[in-house]
Amino acid sequence: MRVVLYAVIIALTSAGIILLINGWRIRRRAIDVVDATNFAVPTHTGASIPIRVARNRYYVANTMLLHPVEHQFTMLLNDILPREYRYTVRVAMNRLVKVKQLRHTHAWRNTHWSRIAQKSIDVVVMRASDTKPVLVVLFEDNRYSGSTVVRDAFVASVLREVKLPVVYVAISTMHIREAIQQQILPFLVPVGE
Repeated sequence: MRVVLYAVIIALTSAGIILLINGWRIRRRAIDVVDATNFAVPTHTGASIPIRVARNRYYVANTMLLHPVEHQFTMLLNDILPREYRYTVRVAMNRLVKVKQLRHTHAWRNTHWSRIAQKSIDVVVMRASDTKPVLVVLFEDNRYSGSTVVRDAFVASVLREVKLPVVYVAISTMHIREAIQQQILPFLVPVGE
């Protein structure tokens, strides 16, 4: 009789714990999901699609997009580049390079695409008239680990394969205008030539 009583007590206790845990999960989901009548996105057909709104619990805004040294370099680049050229920073490599014969369905399964998908380029110089990339600038830093050197070697080999010139700028020389001009300006052909 005692064994049956203990079994019933254990069953009720475990059922109560499971109900508490599930109730907590349901309440948490209710906090995360916002009322669809308040937050909906209209579609081209006029129907509304309820959306999930990110709570401030998980995200914090970056105070600066660029590191102060990178910002200093881009300010110098503003002065150095001719009017016909612009630049953009932190470009995803798969925006510069395409994989030959890539099926658009499940592109992430392609090994060649996945090798370039998460890589980023520090600075890309492009023509202002048609935004064609003409030069890639990669920052060199002695503090980086060996894996970063291997990654940069892979990135450089892919860019060489697509005939996009690469310039390495050492962090220690980023603030020297003459050094940057000597490295970058030879690759910029005046538009019209």
